[in-house]
Amino acid sequence: MKNKKTTLFVLAVFSAVFALSACSGSVDSETPDSGGARETAAEAAENAANEPEYDYDYDFEGYTFRVLVNGDGFADYRSREFFAEEETGDVINDAVYTRNVTAESKYNFSLEVLGVDVTNWGNPAQVLADRAVKAGDDAYDLVMPFMSSDGAPSLAQQGLLTDLKTLGLQLDSPWWDQRANEQLSIGGKLFFTTGDISVVLNSYCTFGILFNKALINDNGLENPYTLVQNGSWTIDKMYETSKAITSDINGDGVLNHEDRWGVLSELNASNGMFFSAGERIVTQGIDGYPEFSMYNPRSVSVIAKALDFLQDETTVIFANTMAVSSVWVTKLLRKNYTKLCKCA
Repeated sequence: MKNKKTTLFVLAVFSAVFALSACSGSVDSETPDSGGARETAAEAAENAANEPEYDYDYDFEGYTFRVLVNGDGFADYRSREFFAEEETGDVINDAVYTRNVTAESKYNFSLEVLGVDVTNWGNPAQVLADRAVKAGDDAYDLVMPFMSSDGAPSLAQQGLLTDLKTLGLQLDSPWWDQRANEQLSIGGKLFFTTGDISVVLNSYCTFGILFNKALINDNGLENPYTLVQNGSWTIDKMYETSKAITSDINGDGVLNHEDRWGVLSELNASNGMFFSAGERIVTQGIDGYPEFSMYNPRSVSVIAKALDFLQDETTVIFANTMAVSSVWVTKLLRKNYTKLCKCA
């Protein structure tokens, strides 16, 4: 750490998945058609060809670059970005391993990843960074805490972070999230941000909607792809579509995880609905400082619609409340995960 400050690259940790779902039955992978919603191979190749190439001639003279992350104790939300001890066949793990080996060799440095697992702290990477900076302890070169209020924002508010815009980073490059750069700026300064570097942000913390194509087809419902493409996919339309799906499959008079539901979701789904509708809690003012913008007629309407939808117990079931021993699929697969962070 130089000048008793440290640089943070930050991940966000809010996620939700909505799904038109059934607890049994197969899915026809061919119908309805996507209608060309995905990027074609030609488009992907053209976009890749248009990306700028960067090559640098650095020599870090064997320096050990120390990265502090939230470790294995955070399960799905642990850091996967920096540590890979060996190739395992897992795509992300092997990409991280190859990148590390290539970069360390090319630029003459070594990477040391410290994963802290004290989960009762809530945000241990932030806690340790706070202690180190205030003590003047040159313990870490990069810290990756969560972006919740007790994480990176707390460090920034205390004046413990360096403005990233002063460090020579190419923040306008495509691998940085430009919306994050814009919305996290305060007074023209940027103390933390995110982008492609965050595996957690781009996988476990991305809101998404998955739908059962067979249920759409069998119930004569409109193709969600088409609705999205013509601008008709709204909270109201999703609610209308979902209402037609729920069914007491086993006929026991009780709707639970053994039946078919219009929506299988999780308890913070309203977050995704609110932000995907284009609403924001704060926006950038003309002076470059955030302004509270949540209380306006449209945002209130969006929240009301989302809550009416999600509180309909005949349409929506939450995975968090299911009376089953293993709610999330990843719990069944976790034993196959590679250890990604060394414990400090």
